[in-house]
Amino acid sequence: MTAVKDPVTGLTSKQEHFAQLVAYGLNQSDAYRQAYDVSPSSPSSTVNDQGYTLAHHAYIAPRIAELRAKVAAKRSWNRERMVEQAEKHINVALEGGYKGVSAANGALELIGKVTGLLTDTRVDLNVSGTITHALASLTDEELRALVAAARLATLGQLPEAPGQVVEGQIVMDAPPDIGPAPSG
Repeated sequence: MTAVKDPVTGLTSKQEHFAQLVAYGLNQSDAYRQAYDVSPSSPSSTVNDQGYTLAHHAYIAPRIAELRAKVAAKRSWNRERMVEQAEKHINVALEGGYKGVSAANGALELIGKVTGLLTDTRVDLNVSGTITHALASLTDEELRALVAAARLATLGQLPEAPGQVVEGQIVMDAPPDIGPAPSG
């Protein structure tokens, strides 16, 4: 009796099962064992050969590729999927009441980053002895102005000239060249 073939794929049910198992990550030998109900006593070399042959069959190989593409599409993440998932997390978190607010905020932060509405404005400074020495010699007023300028820089609002007032802060002139850090 001849096995019935699917009119669309041209594969028998066992061939289709084999293709699905391989597409979802099983190796060819294990997929062959499962799809064809192979006896545990069957020689491994036979199972390996049959699995390889099936995986390279003219109708099965393209079906495996098609199924792998579908699997990859389901597993891939894009902006739309990230936002949809984060929105679900927000709803679940908010249903948890006050305890869920932190999780909801985290989901909102993720949406903001994924969509580009929020950008990471942290600045990584590698502070050397020279910079530490230079900062130690500044007055309190100069330090406050430097901190204000750093805050504005993270917002992309640096003034064009020293002494310019931006949001109530005066940006100081550049500190004088203090020289090298003290040794020791």
